Amino acid sequence: IRHAPILNIRWRFQKNNDNGQVISYYHNTKDTMFCVVKAAKRIYKRAALLKVDSDDPIAVFTEKIKSKKKVSYIDDKHICRVLREAASSIYNIKSKEELSKFTAHSIRVGACVLLHSQNVTAEDIQFRLRWRSDAFRMYLRNIIQLAVKHTEVLNNA
Repeated sequence: IRHAPILNIRWRFQKNNDNGQVISYYHNTKDTMFCVVKAAKRIYKRAALLKVDSDDPIAVFTEKIKSKKKVSYIDDKHICRVLREAASSIYNIKSKEELSKFTAHSIRVGACVLLHSQNVTAEDIQFRLRWRSDAFRMYLRNIIQLAVKHTEVLNNA
Protein backbone atom coordinates (compact mmCIF):
# COMPACT_ATOMS: atom_id res chain seq x y z
CA ILE A 1 0.00 0.00 0.00
CA ARG A 2 2.98 2.36 0.57
CA HIS A 3 3.66 3.18 -3.11
CA ALA A 4 0.28 2.47 -4.68
CA PRO A 5 -0.81 5.46 -6.85
CA ILE A 6 -4.31 4.07 -7.38
CA LEU A 7 -6.97 3.43 -4.77
CA ASN A 8 -10.17 1.49 -5.37
CA ILE A 9 -12.85 2.21 -2.79
CA ARG A 10 -15.67 -0.31 -2.52
CA TRP A 11 -18.88 1.23 -1.20
CA ARG A 12 -20.24 -1.73 0.75
CA PHE A 13 -23.58 -0.17 1.67
CA GLN A 14 -25.23 2.77 -0.07
CA LYS A 15 -28.59 4.54 0.12
CA ASN A 16 -29.05 3.94 -3.61
CA ASN A 17 -28.53 0.17 -3.09
CA ASP A 18 -25.57 0.03 -5.49
CA ASN A 19 -23.81 -1.95 -2.78
CA GLY A 20 -20.35 -3.13 -3.73
CA GLN A 21 -19.77 -0.35 -6.26
CA VAL A 22 -16.07 0.43 -6.78
CA ILE A 23 -14.77 3.92 -7.54
CA SER A 24 -11.08 4.43 -8.42
CA TYR A 25 -8.95 7.36 -7.28
CA TYR A 26 -5.49 8.40 -8.45
CA HIS A 27 -2.90 10.02 -6.21
CA ASN A 28 -2.64 13.80 -6.31
CA THR A 29 1.03 14.71 -6.57
CA LYS A 30 0.24 18.41 -7.10
CA ASP A 31 -1.71 18.98 -3.88
CA THR A 32 -1.01 16.16 -1.44
CA MET A 33 -3.15 17.81 1.26
CA PHE A 34 -6.22 16.90 -0.79
CA CYS A 35 -5.01 13.50 -1.99
CA VAL A 36 -7.65 10.80 -1.46
CA VAL A 37 -5.04 8.06 -1.85
CA LYS A 38 -2.79 9.59 0.82
CA ALA A 39 -5.78 10.05 3.16
CA ALA A 40 -6.79 6.42 2.64
CA LYS A 41 -3.29 5.29 3.53
CA ARG A 42 -3.49 7.26 6.79
CA ILE A 43 -6.90 5.75 7.52
CA TYR A 44 -5.61 2.25 6.82
CA LYS A 45 -2.54 2.77 9.00
CA ARG A 46 -4.64 4.17 11.87
CA ALA A 47 -7.03 1.21 11.66
CA ALA A 48 -4.08 -1.21 11.80
CA LEU A 49 -2.61 0.58 14.83
CA LEU A 50 -6.01 0.47 16.56
CA LYS A 51 -6.39 -3.23 15.63
CA VAL A 52 -9.69 -2.80 13.81
CA ASP A 53 -11.21 -6.14 12.82
CA SER A 54 -10.95 -6.85 9.08
CA ASP A 55 -14.76 -7.10 8.79
CA ASP A 56 -15.32 -3.69 10.37
CA PRO A 57 -15.19 -0.24 8.73
CA ILE A 58 -11.69 1.25 8.98
CA ALA A 59 -12.65 4.95 9.25
CA VAL A 60 -12.00 5.17 13.00
CA PHE A 61 -10.42 7.43 15.58
CA THR A 62 -9.93 7.48 19.31
CA GLU A 63 -11.99 9.78 21.45
CA LYS A 64 -12.11 10.39 25.15
CA ILE A 65 -15.38 9.36 26.75
CA LYS A 66 -15.63 9.72 30.53
CA SER A 67 -11.82 9.93 30.80
CA LYS A 68 -11.38 6.66 28.85
CA LYS A 69 -10.11 6.37 25.31
CA LYS A 70 -12.49 4.57 22.99
CA VAL A 71 -12.25 3.64 19.31
CA SER A 72 -15.15 5.26 17.43
CA TYR A 73 -16.27 5.15 13.83
CA ILE A 74 -16.13 8.38 11.87
CA ASP A 75 -19.78 9.03 11.14
CA ASP A 76 -22.18 11.75 10.07
CA LYS A 77 -22.28 13.47 13.48
CA HIS A 78 -18.46 13.74 13.62
CA ILE A 79 -18.27 15.10 10.08
CA CYS A 80 -21.02 17.64 10.81
CA ARG A 81 -19.28 18.79 13.97
CA VAL A 82 -15.97 19.37 12.15
CA LEU A 83 -17.64 21.15 9.21
CA ARG A 84 -19.64 23.39 11.53
CA GLU A 85 -16.56 24.25 13.59
CA ALA A 86 -14.73 25.14 10.37
CA ALA A 87 -17.65 27.25 9.09
CA SER A 88 -17.90 29.04 12.40
CA SER A 89 -14.18 29.76 12.49
CA ILE A 90 -13.62 30.63 8.82
CA TYR A 91 -16.86 32.48 8.04
CA ASN A 92 -17.60 33.66 11.59
CA ILE A 93 -21.01 31.99 11.49
CA LYS A 94 -22.56 31.85 14.95
CA SER A 95 -26.24 31.18 14.17
CA LYS A 96 -27.21 27.58 14.97
CA GLU A 97 -29.72 27.73 12.13
CA GLU A 98 -27.03 28.73 9.62
CA LEU A 99 -24.53 26.21 10.97
CA SER A 100 -27.12 23.44 10.68
CA LYS A 101 -26.89 23.82 6.89
CA PHE A 102 -23.36 22.36 7.01
CA THR A 103 -23.78 18.59 6.87
CA ALA A 104 -21.81 15.59 5.63
CA HIS A 105 -23.83 15.94 2.42
CA SER A 106 -22.23 19.38 1.93
CA ILE A 107 -19.02 17.65 0.82
CA ARG A 108 -20.82 15.77 -1.94
CA VAL A 109 -22.71 18.90 -3.03
CA GLY A 110 -19.49 20.91 -3.07
CA ALA A 111 -17.80 18.25 -5.18
CA CYS A 112 -20.75 18.33 -7.58
CA VAL A 113 -20.52 22.12 -7.97
CA LEU A 114 -16.74 22.02 -8.38
CA LEU A 115 -16.81 19.29 -11.02
CA HIS A 116 -19.54 21.14 -12.93
CA SER A 117 -17.50 24.37 -12.85
CA GLN A 118 -14.61 22.47 -14.46
CA ASN A 119 -16.75 21.25 -17.39
CA VAL A 120 -17.00 17.68 -16.16
CA THR A 121 -19.88 16.02 -17.98
CA ALA A 122 -23.16 15.41 -16.17
CA GLU A 123 -22.70 11.67 -16.73
CA ASP A 124 -19.26 11.75 -15.09
CA ILE A 125 -20.54 13.80 -12.15
CA GLN A 126 -23.40 11.37 -11.71
CA PHE A 127 -21.08 8.34 -11.87
CA ARG A 128 -18.17 9.63 -9.76
CA LEU A 129 -20.43 10.96 -7.00
CA ARG A 130 -22.65 7.86 -7.11
CA TRP A 131 -26.01 9.40 -8.04
CA ARG A 132 -28.49 7.07 -9.70
CA SER A 133 -30.77 9.84 -10.90
CA ASP A 134 -30.35 13.39 -12.17
CA ALA A 135 -31.04 14.70 -8.65
CA PHE A 136 -27.48 16.09 -8.50
CA ARG A 137 -28.56 18.81 -10.95
CA MET A 138 -30.56 20.55 -8.21
CA TYR A 139 -27.26 21.32 -6.44
CA LEU A 140 -25.65 23.12 -9.37
CA ARG A 141 -25.08 26.77 -8.51
CA ASN A 142 -24.41 30.04 -10.27
CA ILE A 143 -20.81 30.52 -9.20
CA ILE A 144 -18.15 32.96 -10.37
CA GLN A 145 -16.10 30.21 -12.06
CA LEU A 146 -18.98 29.64 -14.48
CA ALA A 147 -19.20 33.37 -15.25
CA VAL A 148 -15.45 33.43 -15.98
CA LYS A 149 -15.74 30.44 -18.31
CA HIS A 150 -18.73 32.06 -20.04
CA THR A 151 -16.68 35.21 -20.67
CA GLU A 152 -13.74 33.14 -21.97
CA VAL A 153 -16.02 31.34 -24.43
CA LEU A 154 -17.46 34.65 -25.66
CA ASN A 155 -13.96 36.12 -26.06
CA ASN A 156 -12.87 33.15 -28.16
CA ALA A 157 -15.97 33.10 -30.40
